[in-house]
Amino acid sequence: MQPFRYLLARYDSASTFTQLLISSLATAVPYYVAALLSYQVSALATYGGWKAVAVHGGAVVLVTVVVVLAARYVVAIREVKSRETALRKEALSRAYTLCDRVLTWRIAQVNNAHCSSPDLLWALTASVSGLRQIVDAAHEALEGTYGNLDPERRIDFEVTFMTRSLADDQITIPAAANRDGRQPHSMLLRKSNPTLYETTVTATVFRENRPALHIIEDTARDDSYVELYPGQKKRIRSSIVFPVVSDLNELLGTIVAHCDQEGFFKHSHEGYWVDFFEIFAKRLAAESIKIRRLVQDGDAAAKAVVSSPIEPPY
Repeated sequence: MQPFRYLLARYDSASTFTQLLISSLATAVPYYVAALLSYQVSALATYGGWKAVAVHGGAVVLVTVVVVLAARYVVAIREVKSRETALRKEALSRAYTLCDRVLTWRIAQVNNAHCSSPDLLWALTASVSGLRQIVDAAHEALEGTYGNLDPERRIDFEVTFMTRSLADDQITIPAAANRDGRQPHSMLLRKSNPTLYETTVTATVFRENRPALHIIEDTARDDSYVELYPGQKKRIRSSIVFPVVSDLNELLGTIVAHCDQEGFFKHSHEGYWVDFFEIFAKRLAAESIKIRRLVQDGDAAAKAVVSSPIEPPY
């Protein structure tokens, strides 16, 4: 079906005149064929008898069924494509709207902070809450657009930001969002095993010379996705790992999104997912760099932020 899809894509990308010309030919040809068949049926009835007409009629019916099926298939493909395009536009629009909401939240945070207090320093610079707000926005954009498309079965998503811990330099998850609002189960295991995430796809991204997007269409069939605990692959069926980089292309971490439906994230949709996750990646990068600079800085203000009892760094 790939050649057929290719031809359909070429038709959709053609000029209006070309599309009208093809549509006119598609209408004219059946009329000509109908007229030709009418003549042939008349000739067969005259010289070949009704048996020949029956055989000819069966062949005509078969060809007609094939043509009708092909036409309906084209309509179905176009409807699916139109639906996908509409959903993508909705998801991108929702992503920007939710990120604007995070910005409004940050403005309110600054306005409501008390002078000469640690929370004002967090509001003016960066905070782990900022990371969580961005991750929440990414989850809401996915959940709101795709979570309830099928009334028979909902899709559950989880989004995390994975990065190097400021405490032990091992991979950790300072921000996560899911339908239940719970911390990822693996974070419980990390307390006793700081190197737990060294077998994850994120760890692979950290080891790459040039961090790249990774899509796991079906975790059950992909050996690159390693379970951190028994049964994880039953809960996580499809996953995408998107690198978060600085302005110097230094890897800061990854956005990891996964769901319980196999094949949801596809390699064939890579371009779209790059557009979608880049919206959140840039904002996570800005927040993450600010936090790291505060931790690395030795002046009094930075120390006050780092030692803040309100929200210590990850």
